[in-house]
Amino acid sequence: MIFIVIMALAIDCAHGGFPIYEIDNRPGCYVDPAERVACAGAGVTKAECKAKGCCFISARRNTIWCFKLKESADAWKCAVPMNTRVACAGAGVTPAECKGKGCCFNSSYYGTVWCFKPQE
Repeated sequence: MIFIVIMALAIDCAHGGFPIYEIDNRPGCYVDPAERVACAGAGVTKAECKAKGCCFISARRNTIWCFKLKESADAWKCAVPMNTRVACAGAGVTPAECKGKGCCFNSSYYGTVWCFKPQE
């Protein structure tokens, strides 16, 4: 069963489909899915999106994959790689509660810390 799913994804990607995960690690691209502002319509490719100067992250279904960069002087503070995030609050915290503690909130990736301490 797993083999069939992997093969189907490989064939889909080889024929122009999107790979499961596309991650844009630029600091302004660490935007929670709920706060993303669309930069292009559905079906845009990563190359088309980046040509517009936008971010492309396809890690979650039913979210905007091509979106505008977060342009602020401190956007880099929340550009913390998933594997180095230090929790700032427990599971179930809302984005507002997290930000109220002075922390960053990004729910782009399942299985990671969503409310975390910013970089200094």
